[in-house]
Amino acid sequence: MTVRTNVVTYPLSAAQTEIWLAQQIHPDSPAYNIAQFTAIHGTVDPILFEAALRQMIDEVDSLRLRFVENDEGLRQYVSSSNWSLPLVDVSAKADPQAAAEAWMRADYERPVDILRDPLFYLALLKVAPEQFLWYQRSHHIVMDAYGTALVVQRVAHLYSAMCEGLRADPCPFGSVLQLLESDTQYRVSVQRTRDQTYWLERYTDWPETATLAGRLAPALQHRLRQTIYLSSQSLHPHAPDAKRFAQFITAGLAAYFYRLTGVQDVVFGFPVTARFGADRHIPGMMSNVLPLRFTVQPDMNLSSLMQQAAQEIQRGFRHQRYPSEALRRKLGLTPGHSLFGTTINVMPFDYKLSFGRHASTNHNLINGPVQDLMIAVHTLSGDGQLRIDFDVNPLCYTTDELIAHQRRFIKFLQALAANPTQSIGGIDLLDVAERQRLLVEWNATECDYPAHLCIHQLFEAQVERTPDATALVHEDQTFSYAELNARANRLAHWLIELGVRPDARVAICVERSPAMAIGLLAILKAGGAYVPLDPAYPGARLMHVLADAAPAIVLADAAGRAALGDATLTSQTVLDPNAIPEQAMTNPSVSGLTTRHLAYVIYTSGSTGIPKGVMVEHQSLVNLYSGLTNTVFTDFSSAKTIGLNASFAFDSSLKSLLGLLSGHVLTIVPQPIRFDGKALLDFLETAGIDILDCTPSQLEMLLSVDLLKRQFALTLLVGGEPIPAQTWQALLNTPQLTVYNVYGPTECTVDATLALLDPTQLAPTIGRPIGNTRIYLLDSCGQPVPLGAVGELYIGGAGVARGYLKRPELTAERFLPDPFADLPQARMYKTSDLARYLPDGNLEFLGRNDHQVKIRGFRIELGEIEARLVEHPFV
Repeated sequence: MTVRTNVVTYPLSAAQTEIWLAQQIHPDSPAYNIAQFTAIHGTVDPILFEAALRQMIDEVDSLRLRFVENDEGLRQYVSSSNWSLPLVDVSAKADPQAAAEAWMRADYERPVDILRDPLFYLALLKVAPEQFLWYQRSHHIVMDAYGTALVVQRVAHLYSAMCEGLRADPCPFGSVLQLLESDTQYRVSVQRTRDQTYWLERYTDWPETATLAGRLAPALQHRLRQTIYLSSQSLHPHAPDAKRFAQFITAGLAAYFYRLTGVQDVVFGFPVTARFGADRHIPGMMSNVLPLRFTVQPDMNLSSLMQQAAQEIQRGFRHQRYPSEALRRKLGLTPGHSLFGTTINVMPFDYKLSFGRHASTNHNLINGPVQDLMIAVHTLSGDGQLRIDFDVNPLCYTTDELIAHQRRFIKFLQALAANPTQSIGGIDLLDVAERQRLLVEWNATECDYPAHLCIHQLFEAQVERTPDATALVHEDQTFSYAELNARANRLAHWLIELGVRPDARVAICVERSPAMAIGLLAILKAGGAYVPLDPAYPGARLMHVLADAAPAIVLADAAGRAALGDATLTSQTVLDPNAIPEQAMTNPSVSGLTTRHLAYVIYTSGSTGIPKGVMVEHQSLVNLYSGLTNTVFTDFSSAKTIGLNASFAFDSSLKSLLGLLSGHVLTIVPQPIRFDGKALLDFLETAGIDILDCTPSQLEMLLSVDLLKRQFALTLLVGGEPIPAQTWQALLNTPQLTVYNVYGPTECTVDATLALLDPTQLAPTIGRPIGNTRIYLLDSCGQPVPLGAVGELYIGGAGVARGYLKRPELTAERFLPDPFADLPQARMYKTSDLARYLPDGNLEFLGRNDHQVKIRGFRIELGEIEARLVEHPFV
């Protein structure tokens, strides 16, 4: 735009500069339009109304700002008024109000070119003979919500005076140039330095942005909105004035966020006028957004949170001019890391206005971009009502999610107001229907399974059915079901002779070979519980597990003996499963053995550096077998080949071993190729593997060598760590692959949930609980969280382990009574995993609430790494 040389231009304020920069990133976005309409309940004289507007525009020079780029950069100047008032008559439409709102929407959703287009627009819409809507739209770079309120008040005064033939009061406004000069002075002032120091000291350790949404997205002008009107009496005595109500609603929102997300350190945006003294009487763009930071504990009540809110708001007001974007940059936050996601805007502007003798009501349409969630509260005149708008980014929330949050938050506020001394952790967030759906309907997994049989008995039944069928393949060795059973029986009788009884622990440390399957079956047949030791594991860990488990006997081949060391085995009874003396080949019968005896003890990482042994009973393992049979293996009417991929010290290996109970062929994947993508892929094809259990890391390795280009059919059970979103997407629409995402901690017998990947599941989920398994998402107070909220995942049902070996305190801490089950002795396991329910009942895994990590499917406690590091003399 060209400007006459005699026109005086001015620099942009800090707030205007931020808007300009944001608009340049998305020049075609209407994100910084702000709009509202004033409904005038009576007849309006268009000529007088236009005269009032024209006088207001002459008085409010911010509405006449124009912007230009010159040698000094972007500048602004005050232009002359060139404006007329459109009168839009929609009163003859079938639905005049809807027609008027559609007309206004079409206007405010149009992008504005700051350098070329008018930066404000006013119109008068007739919806009925005695009902007019005065529409106001401006670009945020020239006007904020507070300035708009000043403008509306002035027009009401001017028009009313003209209707009465009276002289209006003198203009109360100062010039926008005063605002710009005030901003210039502030930028170099001592006060700005003080403000910056305050904010940097208050927010040095900035928390992650808390959100109620399951996804993040860029800010949008388009939003979903739900509006509710409340009587201020329903929140009495917490809404006597705007100041008190701001404390109440921000405190309530902090409590609500904590209950739904578990986040204790939460920050909200709180818009302020950023004006002091005479600046408060100048319409324009000066507003800022303060960060309000809350620390929430479950035992807090409304009163304590309101005290926190009062302190935050009071301190923040003293430093409200320091730009929030400047703070974000000073904190070194990346462009994608905002200071806050949710904004709460309490607007106590005086809207008790008359136009002539006619009352009016104001209706906000849009108020700038919505990053995540924006809650705007308007105090309405006359009837003591509050209008609360819930605006959300539609890329982050669905309409159903918005409605649910609005309904739940209002109910939560009313519960807080009714009893301000109650603990926030005790407020029930679920209604009756939602409680029934989450706790009962989505946990309706009860099904029959052979709970009276042990694992080895199910294997023996399969041997009776298919004695000559191939059971086990390893390199050039092949065993039929009868041969595998006979070898396991001989070793089992030997173990029984040596004193193995029900619940006795027998360690097994052998290389990847048939001795793994023979040894495990033999231990179970003898009534014992196997304790797997992978010879590839570090020696110190093996020695700790062996000492802690204190097994009655150790099964070890040459590789196992070398890994454990002669010194460790000196006091142990050691048997080589490859050198079994002559024993009976019949199935042994162990007196007193039931399905409530232990099948195995598998050690996982420990937070103190000490691995802990998880004790799992036959009944739990039989339920896993039943669950897999009813889901993964339902289409396998004939024998399939299952690849034994995982280390047998990793409980995931059991999913493959359980295939022996249904007549499938178990093929051991050789150790050298397990982490060589090309070699593994070739092996899967040449060995005719139909089913493979693997980690996402291995799956990505296979994808990198063109798994999807191979045409052989394969069923994959992927678990141990989250599947990345891009990997999930790559696996959709792959007819040659059937992929299950499986989830479950060792403490709940391998898998507790599973999801079948199909084109309807566009993002990773861990699916639904398997048979006889119950899932609860609870907050830190042990209360169920609502649909869509983040909760800690608790697992109940038949898969819950007995507990930790020799760790009664830890067992009591993690294995808790199940208050939601009908059985009196029911227990649930506290996983420390975070998840949320999706609307279709599938679970979305969100990570951990502690310091545990997963590496290639293995559970690693950082405490275990720390314990090793501090042993080093240099640490």
